[in-house]
Amino acid sequence: MMVLRNLAALVVCLLLLGVSTASAKETWRSVQSKNFLVVGNGSEKDLQKMAVKLEQFRHVLGIILNKAQLVTPVPTTVVLFKDQESFHDYAPLYKGKTRDNVAGYFIPSNEGNYIALFAGAEQGSRSSVIFHEYTHFVINNNIPRPPVWLNEGLAEFYSSFDTREDGQKALIGQLIDEHVQRLREKTLFPLAELFQVNRKSPQYNEGSRAGLFYAQSWALVHYLMLGNNGKRQPQLVQFLGRLNSNVPLEQLFRESFQTDYRGMEEELRQYAHLFTFPYITYSFKSELDFAKETTLRTLSEAEVKVVLGDLLLMQRRYPEAQAHFAEALQRDSNLASAHYSMGRLHLLQDRNSEAEKCFENAVSKNPQSHLAHFQLARLLLQAGKPEPALAAFHKALEINPNVPHLQYSFGLFQKALGNEEKAIEAFKKSLSLAPLNLLPLRALSNLHVQRGEGNLAAIYGATYIQRKGWDDESAPYMALTAHLGYRQAQRMVPAANILNEALTNLKPDDWPVPVFKYLKKEITAAELLKQAKDNDQLTEAHAYVGLDLSLNGETAVAVEHLEWVRDHGTKTFVEYDFAVAELNRLSRKKTETGTSSQ
Repeated sequence: MMVLRNLAALVVCLLLLGVSTASAKETWRSVQSKNFLVVGNGSEKDLQKMAVKLEQFRHVLGIILNKAQLVTPVPTTVVLFKDQESFHDYAPLYKGKTRDNVAGYFIPSNEGNYIALFAGAEQGSRSSVIFHEYTHFVINNNIPRPPVWLNEGLAEFYSSFDTREDGQKALIGQLIDEHVQRLREKTLFPLAELFQVNRKSPQYNEGSRAGLFYAQSWALVHYLMLGNNGKRQPQLVQFLGRLNSNVPLEQLFRESFQTDYRGMEEELRQYAHLFTFPYITYSFKSELDFAKETTLRTLSEAEVKVVLGDLLLMQRRYPEAQAHFAEALQRDSNLASAHYSMGRLHLLQDRNSEAEKCFENAVSKNPQSHLAHFQLARLLLQAGKPEPALAAFHKALEINPNVPHLQYSFGLFQKALGNEEKAIEAFKKSLSLAPLNLLPLRALSNLHVQRGEGNLAAIYGATYIQRKGWDDESAPYMALTAHLGYRQAQRMVPAANILNEALTNLKPDDWPVPVFKYLKKEITAAELLKQAKDNDQLTEAHAYVGLDLSLNGETAVAVEHLEWVRDHGTKTFVEYDFAVAELNRLSRKKTETGTSSQ
């Protein structure tokens, strides 16, 4: 038995040695340009070409989309694998299996954007993938809730970007042969089906169906942008501008394009069988040369493990990510990024004490890491240490005040401390930095309800619904907040309208629909409470009943419900804050009334 154990240990050691030796032969480098960090295991020349191409593409997009938001307060990292084999282990999964039909992907986050891809057999195929993925970044920063067909269609349309004549000419919207061939061979999806595809749909994920979905999405966008001498382009702009209205999609399509789905399907079918496709050409007085602005360096093996581990972490592949971060720390215990990434992993696993230690290590190794200070501040606050938490927050903001989610979290922190004015200031700052990140809108609406500032609460709540739509899980609660705000402001007509709108758009059996029915006087408070299935729903039911009664002047009964929330409710819910704030308001009012009568 001992011999077998020793033999097994020897085999493991030899395997580890083999892996270590193999990875040592592989050099990973990074090229930093003005707006991108390109990391990869390919040649220095390939990495620099990629960085330059991206800068050129970004420059041209800035000209075409002159009102688009291209600046981001978080970094964008491109991971370029030299081949499909090295990319395979980091490719996205579908139903637990690697999606082999994916050549690249884009993952946005509050802390940094990642684009990952492998080098194709030809330079053109590699470039098209990265332009496709970067277009997703631009779309996500400028179009709220873009439908998947439009997101992918635009990304494919711009993916054909190329430069000619030593960078003095740029081409957009060139023909993609494989898409045209597929469209001519396959039966197109009905537009009603195409428009319903989401990222979990089989049409988006499964083999030939996904290929047809991408091809048809590209063709439709190409036709609407450039087909028929550009006749449809203004209509597409109108369609985009009204996407987040409450008009049903089919009606919106018909009003924007002056045709129905069947008519557009026939136009698209004819377009796909053309022999030539138009494209856009841009000419420049001088070459678009960004190579002089790039810097190159070789990465350590520990740094590589962190980068690859981050890709796995952002895909929620936690065991694999942990193995990467552990190896990085084994190779270099002083690497701040390894401690930080391991801390993020522990946070997602609800292992806060381990995460706190990791962030403390990250701060000690790199005192200028605003993200490490920020994460440490959040954990210190949760641990009931507000003073060191505040110091850590201030340090993070001192290093980099322009990170939206940092400002948002600082607002939540100030709100928890009772510093409402500072909280409002931080939420507004966050919203100004990232207008499409609507968490600050939600926070502002809730906070203004607590303060009794109904007009502002209603404006922020209604704006959230307008931008996010009723499919968003927070939309019903924003409707409730807006309703309360309207009533606080004595605006009874819009208060009633938003209840009707909510009941029209929400599924009848979903919670919190019974709350809306109660507020419309369709059911009683007792019936509402009976429908609550757990303490969370009871917290919401009692809170909204109490607030409703208080606004109606039925103070004594209102207090009973509000006190129930205070004493038994879920304290992490915003409804708990609503109830406590209303109790405090009623107490002050009672005191003021008593003082006046004396």
